[in-house]
Amino acid sequence: MLKLRSGDFEDSTKANLYPDPDYEFYAICDYKTHKKLKKPEWMIKYYLQAAAYIGAVNQTTELKYAVKDGLIISATERTCAIYHLSPREVGFYWVNWLRMLYAYHAGTGFNWNSFVDEATGTYNPHTGQVDTYLPKRVYIKETV
Repeated sequence: MLKLRSGDFEDSTKANLYPDPDYEFYAICDYKTHKKLKKPEWMIKYYLQAAAYIGAVNQTTELKYAVKDGLIISATERTCAIYHLSPREVGFYWVNWLRMLYAYHAGTGFNWNSFVDEATGTYNPHTGQVDTYLPKRVYIKETV
């Protein structure tokens, strides 16, 4: 678990993770190594795993704060990609982790294909956009 500052990161639009650059938050970081970088939609199991770690920390410790964010750091020999799981995304994966756990213990099935479809994007007729639960790739800001 790391204590991070919003202003140290930016997304592809150069925006901070949170509006206040001095906002501090706690995140679980999960490091993955690969021969080549994977697309975000190919790492859904990692997002579930990170949500399970976050849930475990929040359920088993007596912290004065809650861990609400996750970072997946996907690295190769030459580069890395950092993906930020926002509280909204962590909530989605946590709920589905619990559903999978319940299905396992109850001996019922979990509809993985439906879950992946929802995670990677569903059309919202009210907004006219695709809602997705894939985390955004973020970058560490360079300091002078």
